[in-house]
Amino acid sequence: MSDPNRPLGSRLKGNFKALYDRFSESRRPPNENLSTGSRRSPEFTSEAMALNVLQGAHNFIIKDSNFYIAQNMEFHQHSSSGQDDVLPVPQKPNSSALFTGREDIIEKLKNHFAPQDQGDKQRKSFLLYGIGGIGKTQICLKFVEEMADRFFHVFWIDASSEDTITLSLKGLCFHPDAKAAISLSSVSSQSALAWISSLQTEWLLVFDNADGRPEVVEKFLPSGLTGNILVTSRNKSLGRVTTYENSLENIWKC
Repeated sequence: MSDPNRPLGSRLKGNFKALYDRFSESRRPPNENLSTGSRRSPEFTSEAMALNVLQGAHNFIIKDSNFYIAQNMEFHQHSSSGQDDVLPVPQKPNSSALFTGREDIIEKLKNHFAPQDQGDKQRKSFLLYGIGGIGKTQICLKFVEEMADRFFHVFWIDASSEDTITLSLKGLCFHPDAKAAISLSSVSSQSALAWISSLQTEWLLVFDNADGRPEVVEKFLPSGLTGNILVTSRNKSLGRVTTYENSLENIWKC
């Protein structure tokens, strides 16, 4: 048993001893002359300096310049696993219950994306464009809801920038159906696109709010000729992605 009358510093061992030494050192003003013992008044309190030394330590108390140690002390250090964090799978927004009308456009979309003949597997694409706030997204949401039995998968991508497209596609790598095909170490937008291309079921890929240049969307199109692409944009030139024949302007209708 250690002698309680011995100085604290001589009774501590291991990590506690090293910690006490660091604490004691922090209490010595930086301008102290060890050879002469002369010192000037410190600019910081010893408690303030000790807090810098003891960051991350728990179960200790500093009171009246005394250092009280509990039986257990923890040291925390941040470490990184090097793996990408699990991203949320992008979800289709819910349509607004307040949105009504534009059945004419919804009907055009239904006709365009109608089920194909068994021998016809060509990809179908469509652009709905118009000024902001006119309801392009809501029209597409209503179309998807009314055609729920038409598509086995509906992938809704925030296409407002190249970064949001990339992030949305990376999120698709964590889709329950994609986990078997995409390992955690290979999460990328290209992995997601390759998985979509490999699907044998009917899928719809929606690029919503694709207001940038056509090439931004073009670089994120799945390879192959199957599947369905729906684009909403303020920019008519996105017709280059879908062909201009397969595009429609959404205008105000009184």
